[in-house]
Amino acid sequence: MMTAAAFLQKKAWLFEMREVPAGFAADGESFHFRWVGDCSADAVLHMRNSPHVVEMSSDSRSIAMDAHREFLRNYANLARLDFVLVTGQSDECIGAVNLCWRARWLEIGKYLGDSRYLGRGIAKAAMRSYLDFLRREFPRTNLLAKTRRDNHRNIALNEALGFHTQEECEDGFLLMCMRLD
Repeated sequence: MMTAAAFLQKKAWLFEMREVPAGFAADGESFHFRWVGDCSADAVLHMRNSPHVVEMSSDSRSIAMDAHREFLRNYANLARLDFVLVTGQSDECIGAVNLCWRARWLEIGKYLGDSRYLGRGIAKAAMRSYLDFLRREFPRTNLLAKTRRDNHRNIALNEALGFHTQEECEDGFLLMCMRLD
């Protein structure tokens, strides 16, 4: 089981080495990842606060610019990794993936904030790249994904990636898990 200190040490090394998941192509376009702090705060919040993202998030609230700036100021001390998905041609921020250390597991999160990219296989390709990165950097780890029970698109994506339902929560969410081998 990974400790918070070990996770933060790994994060510091990844950040120092500027390691990010591999770029990929999907639906005729190229995409790559950047650390969240390397992207415009306005662009990140614009996609994160998209109505379809907020509606499906666990807290169902938009994030204010002041809160995002505080998050970035404290980022080095937070037991989480955050990468923004960026288009190869226009360099637009269109989505994000994250990994948060929890006491007994690592929890993964993802979203496509730009609705023009939904339903085109981009989320699946992005997650495959991200999971390859996690397999390399966090081998033999259990991942959890918390998703709303009515988020059928995300549940189907998680299942296609190898997650399976572990628990139905009373708060309307499912916990899905996967082992990185």
